[in-house]
Amino acid sequence: ELYKSKFFYDNFQTRVIELNYKHLLGRAPYDESDVVYHLDLYQTKGYEADIDSYIDSPEYQSNFGENIVPYYRGFETQTGQKTVGFSRIFQLYRGYASSDTSQLKGKSSRLASELGRNSASVVVPPSGGPSGFSYVAPEKGVTPNSTFGGAGTFGQEGRLYRIEVAGVFGAGYPSTRRVNQAVIIPYEGLSAYFQRVVKQGGKIASVKPL
Repeated sequence: ELYKSKFFYDNFQTRVIELNYKHLLGRAPYDESDVVYHLDLYQTKGYEADIDSYIDSPEYQSNFGENIVPYYRGFETQTGQKTVGFSRIFQLYRGYASSDTSQLKGKSSRLASELGRNSASVVVPPSGGPSGFSYVAPEKGVTPNSTFGGAGTFGQEGRLYRIEVAGVFGAGYPSTRRVNQAVIIPYEGLSAYFQRVVKQGGKIASVKPL
């Protein structure tokens, strides 16, 4: 019941299946047939039967058996894994300190689009990594900040730009926490903002005129 309350009741079914693969088999779905199979099983036999299908599968038994807690597979040896599963797990697993209930993309599916297209994932490194930090947009409906240091930005002259920044040090404690930001600032404020990002150890991911 605790697992249901955290990962089942409030999520779309495709997201539920992604999390079940991650938590119970230690990998991401390989293709759309993985999702279709579990959607059908849930609809015809119910939640408990669907969960049992992961745990009773030959894949689970060969990798974890009866005495090993499932872990994320594929980071080093990829034993029994498809290559596409290795790249897709990075869409589901965002580092040791991440949480499946409080990520930027919220309750939306991470893999539905690429599974439908049968395409591979672009590897986006976890935010805690020392290099290769990439911008990951939050779920739709989140409005970026309109300023970076004060009010009245929209009253200034000059064209407005949307800046996506990756890996800047966030405000408050702990000072080592790195975050992604999207801000809207005028042309005349770009230089000062870029300098601030560099001082905070971040990277400019994109600059788009509005």
